[in-house]
Amino acid sequence: MSWLRQRFDRWRCLCRDGEWRTPLHRAAAAGDRHEVEALLAVCPEAATVRDASGYLPLHLGSKQGSLQVVELLLAAAPGTAAVVANDGATPLHMACKRVGAAASTEVVQLLLAAAPGTAAAATARGETPLHCACQQYPHSAAVVQLLLAAAPGTATAVMAYLSRTPLNCAVQLSKPCEEMVQLLLAAAPQAAALQDSLGDTPLHRVCRYARISPHKAQEAMMMLQVTPAAALVRNRSGQLPLHLACHEGCDGLVPPLLEAAPAAATTQDARGWLPLHWAADEGHAGVVLQLLAAAPHTATAPTQGGANGVTPVQLAVNSGHFGVAGTLLAACPTADAINALGAAGEAALPVLAGIIAAHPGLTLRQWAKVPSPCPSLGRALPAALKHSHAQAAQVVARLPEEDMQRLRTAALCLARLQGTLGLPKLAVERVLGACLG
Repeated sequence: MSWLRQRFDRWRCLCRDGEWRTPLHRAAAAGDRHEVEALLAVCPEAATVRDASGYLPLHLGSKQGSLQVVELLLAAAPGTAAVVANDGATPLHMACKRVGAAASTEVVQLLLAAAPGTAAAATARGETPLHCACQQYPHSAAVVQLLLAAAPGTATAVMAYLSRTPLNCAVQLSKPCEEMVQLLLAAAPQAAALQDSLGDTPLHRVCRYARISPHKAQEAMMMLQVTPAAALVRNRSGQLPLHLACHEGCDGLVPPLLEAAPAAATTQDARGWLPLHWAADEGHAGVVLQLLAAAPHTATAPTQGGANGVTPVQLAVNSGHFGVAGTLLAACPTADAINALGAAGEAALPVLAGIIAAHPGLTLRQWAKVPSPCPSLGRALPAALKHSHAQAAQVVARLPEEDMQRLRTAALCLARLQGTLGLPKLAVERVLGACLG
């Protein structure tokens, strides 16, 4: 009877479900040490049984992260630490893919001791255990350190899928990972400039996510310190990291990127856009000021190629960022500012008065480019009066009819008051300007 009972227990231990998993697979996946111990006592060979995906109980126990379960399974079948599943994953890969928690340092140490060569093993997708560890959050810098010590060359290993290095995987996380980045850069500084299948380096990735994850600026600084040349690497869109930082409005990243690569401020991408075009189009005023300080002549620089010669001023105006457009125009010579406004068309009218006030003394040829009538131009009258009566006359000549009527009424009233009270000229100018402002 005991013999029959033993046969039944062994059969039960090897009985499979729809995924070809045995009770030992399920117990290992659940991290149930007592059940694993009981099943191994009845049928030790169950530790070497694969499921439909080629996973052993050790694969599932390693992913669950229970040190005691892994110890029991390795004691029953030490050679299983190096077994490869259908997708090429070893138990070490699975330990580094732990979901919802950091990989267990103790489990990783145990698996590395049992099969050191698995630290450099790659799955069918080209993922090493280091790739897996760098893609998980919460992450464990201690696990990354163990894997780098066991296989330093994996710091520059490239996944077949998207051609990403461990560093490129790590910086995609929206969470802080400065310690992990520091370890990876110490092992392979050149990884900061290695490109994935989209042409993006880890520095590109950091600049892409820096606005939603402020800690990414620190990661970028770390990369620029060890590999400043990464600031001049273009992706498949011809963009430098500076282009992406300007598009995202990361004003904390712009100074270090410009320090590492001053020429980046005047570098066009595949669309012919400078970093300033991207900042102006998105309305990032702080970034615009930083770029103008580095390359003021780019304020009215036209794009090339498919963008049909659009200037940063036009982009800012067309996007409704009139404050940014005013900042750009104030940095231009008078002739360039008027030409840029002319190219922007009617959409630029809200900033026209501010530009004329900032650039008094227009020539007749330049005034000919100012539309008439021009709404809100009256706000430029005080600056024009201060410059000369001729400039004030040009402003008045382009006022809408309703503004002209208000100005005539104000002028008549002021003429009477000045005759009786002797108002100073400056007061008259201010009153006239206020009537139209």
